[in-house]
Amino acid sequence: MTATGDPFLRAVEARGLTLPGPLADFHSGAAARSFSGECSITRGRGALIGLLLRLGGFPPAGEGVAIHLELRTGSAGQTQWRRNFGGHETVSSLRFDARRRAVVERFGPFRITMVPETEDQGLDLAISRIAVLGLPLPRWIAPKSSTRESVYAAGRIRFDVSASLPFLGMLIRYQGWLVPE
Repeated sequence: MTATGDPFLRAVEARGLTLPGPLADFHSGAAARSFSGECSITRGRGALIGLLLRLGGFPPAGEGVAIHLELRTGSAGQTQWRRNFGGHETVSSLRFDARRRAVVERFGPFRITMVPETEDQGLDLAISRIAVLGLPLPRWIAPKSSTRESVYAAGRIRFDVSASLPFLGMLIRYQGWLVPE
């Protein structure tokens, strides 16, 4: 098992799973990696959803948005993801949670625990826990997420990330592709 490096790869390995070649390369855990591509972003509607997205630092809606992703893995095994969506930066930090064999992502006041599964040559991530300002949310009110990474056309990494809230509907969905720089 990888002792340090990318939290997603560590969680996948801890669960006895494997990633297809290009996804394993994407999550290689190298100290610094950069990717670029294009995506579309759809945001939910309403003042509360807008506030939550602003607190999380999520980008505005758009089609054909240029995306630049920079991954920096520190010596303590924490990785910073810097996403630049057409000039809007969203930054989060991720770490491997050995006890849960999961990934914990922190952005703004939110801390999300994600459990990996591999299927059909892709990586699926399900939210198992979420906390706001350190306080865990009950499952009935916590956001639901569908996140998938897969290999697409000549080694491109395809991503599809969406989140919704019970009673309020869609928070955000961004989907697109990335290639190494």
